Amino acid sequence: MRQTFTFAMVLVGCLVDTLPADENQLLSTPQEIDKKYPLPQDPATIKKVRETRYAENKAATLDVFKASLNAKKPWADATREAMEAYCRRMSRGLITPANSIEHMDFLTRVKSAAEAGSDDPLIVYWNVRFLERNDPTVGVWELGKTREKRDRFKSAVTRLTESKYPASIRVNAAWNYAMDVHRSDGESEEFLAAERVFWRTFGELLVAKDGFSQWTTHDISQHILTHYHGRTQNRATGWKKVEGAMIDAKVPDHLRFLVEGEYLIAKAWDARGTGYASSVTKEGWKVFRENLADAKYRLERAWVADKTNAATATAMLTVAYGQGFERDEMETWFRRAMELDPDNYLACNGKMEWLMPRWHGTAESAREFAYQCYRTRNWSAQIPLLLDPTAKERLSPTDPRLKPMLVDEDAWARVKAAHDGYVNAYPKDKWIRTRFALICETTDRLDEGRSAFTALEGKPWKWFFKDKQALERFEARYAPEKR
Repeated sequence: MRQTFTFAMVLVGCLVDTLPADENQLLSTPQEIDKKYPLPQDPATIKKVRETRYAENKAATLDVFKASLNAKKPWADATREAMEAYCRRMSRGLITPANSIEHMDFLTRVKSAAEAGSDDPLIVYWNVRFLERNDPTVGVWELGKTREKRDRFKSAVTRLTESKYPASIRVNAAWNYAMDVHRSDGESEEFLAAERVFWRTFGELLVAKDGFSQWTTHDISQHILTHYHGRTQNRATGWKKVEGAMIDAKVPDHLRFLVEGEYLIAKAWDARGTGYASSVTKEGWKVFRENLADAKYRLERAWVADKTNAATATAMLTVAYGQGFERDEMETWFRRAMELDPDNYLACNGKMEWLMPRWHGTAESAREFAYQCYRTRNWSAQIPLLLDPTAKERLSPTDPRLKPMLVDEDAWARVKAAHDGYVNAYPKDKWIRTRFALICETTDRLDEGRSAFTALEGKPWKWFFKDKQALERFEARYAPEKR
């Protein structure tokens, strides 16, 4: 928590210490920095990347359904619409699916498919996974956790893992169920059985050669490494299991080197810790530097083996600020990441870290890049939100630290500019409106947040509220006459 607060306060300082005279011009007009260090946003590449994501998800879901006997059932049309909505959801970007207008459309269509009687294994799973257990319009206190609900989840996962959907779809269901059991029961027999199902499905995933399967391998591997680190307090335990499975499946070198590189990055930060530099021990610095050097070597090998994977260049940006790359070297990796995937929020976030005065940049360079991110107008990928210091740090809109952070009106102007731009692009998005209304409540700007609250029409994004009392306080402050 200490490091997060430091980063957030530094970014506020970066953005407000010398506010430009004409902020609107900076938000709308290309600057010299755009020529010197461009932020790649090629429209043709954006279109291609999004179409590819849609096509890969379609091949793994809708196309499989269309080839099944279920495609002739009375509920087939509703099922197809739900799967099409899922593909649109997943095509938006890697960081936005769970808090987007496309996600809400997906939930609506899954509900319609379920009500139409869809018995397709994927619809049954989505209905339990996303509506019964994780509907953002329903408070966590309203969902409840019962044995009956977990049994339904187990039944849905079992049907899906035994279905003809590819491993790239089934593996997440197997993982989610295993983690659900582990959180409830720890090292129980039920968990060990669920874990075996997961590893069997993961093995199937590793032998698939299509791009979507390789992307899923990279994604799920990060979850495995994080889980085993928390479970055993030894990150190497997870890596050994992943590495062994990859070797057995003869996974391409570039993918194995990428996952190992990210494992070594995490191991380096384990040694360093999250406190100030002065709190790091001599041994901690030694292990930190050694692991980052090893990570750099693995990622360089991954890049040589495959120069089409934006994830490799993105991961190198974490090494860049940890090792202290010169700016031009950092920019080279950033450009590679963004040229391959212009929706790459994580790469923009990695560059922003390097530009922090805490690391290797200056207040001016961090400020310039924040404006650059806004000028992309790439609201789909949420890149312009990096103008907003609270969004950049992913701070909760109810975090009490927001109030002192946003006392400065220049900092507040950036929060509002980011919000207004997003709402202009997605006027029906309840996530961004709830977030803004909560920030206004936290910082005592109710008059500015009232329009966002009103637009919610009594249906806020409830994931932001820890309990019923927090929601009621929020509603009472904006509409006391209704309480």
